[in-house]
Amino acid sequence: MRLFLLSAAALSLATPALAASPAQRELERASARLSDPVTQDAMAGAFGGLLGALLDMRVDGIAKALEPMNGGKPIHMKGRTIREIAMRDDPNFERKAENGARAMVGGMGAMAAALAQAMPQLEDAMAKAEDAMDRVHTRDETRD
Repeated sequence: MRLFLLSAAALSLATPALAASPAQRELERASARLSDPVTQDAMAGAFGGLLGALLDMRVDGIAKALEPMNGGKPIHMKGRTIREIAMRDDPNFERKAENGARAMVGGMGAMAAALAQAMPQLEDAMAKAEDAMDRVHTRDETRD
């Protein structure tokens, strides 16, 4: 009898994990990866590289495209980059952006974990919405 009760208790604890949908399991895996410090460092490094490339972009072409909204008056950027413009207003802009990259990855991990927790309710809501749409569609077909 004890073996039966222990087995039943173990099964009841395992059931939520077994019942997880593929989407929920994938979100849980993503959350674990995004919470890993090695992954965070790698993604922060990649973000830093992308940020550097973006900041080095010259804005002359963008300024030229905005001239019609400036009453047709020329906007002279003289080869300035996004970095020069951003750092003019905040000399620490680039350092702040790079420091925020790791926090951003961690935030993505937390968001994935929250979505994984909410997935059963989201899937239930989607199923109910799909059922409601099917009922509306069926009702429309019977009217024709």
